[in-house]
Amino acid sequence: MTMFDLLYETAASDTDLLQRNDVLGDIFSIVREVDFDFLSPTREQAQDFVEFVNGKSYGRAEVQEMQDGKFRVLVFIHMPITQHVILSVSGFMLCLSRLFRIDYKGWGSLVQKSEPAKDN
Repeated sequence: MTMFDLLYETAASDTDLLQRNDVLGDIFSIVREVDFDFLSPTREQAQDFVEFVNGKSYGRAEVQEMQDGKFRVLVFIHMPITQHVILSVSGFMLCLSRLFRIDYKGWGSLVQKSEPAKDN
């Protein structure tokens, strides 16, 4: 599959997730923690990716070892999920995953239905 095809497929999946969240009443402009999910066949690849993401301050990344011997990387970014923003960041994460030869599985966040209370 070409990079263009992967970006197109990812944007379509991201849009589907936004539509599902919209039905649940999500207010996309509310800033929240968004997690981007990756799978790596080796600890070394996962750790290289984590060091790059953390070193460039693209997010806060961590590695988790899975029961099947693979390694999961989660990248956390505090951001809104308006369509232009989330599709751009998700596309960037896909590009990074290809550079590091790991699999990008998508993103997720908690549905936000109201602004968080502000401290006085």
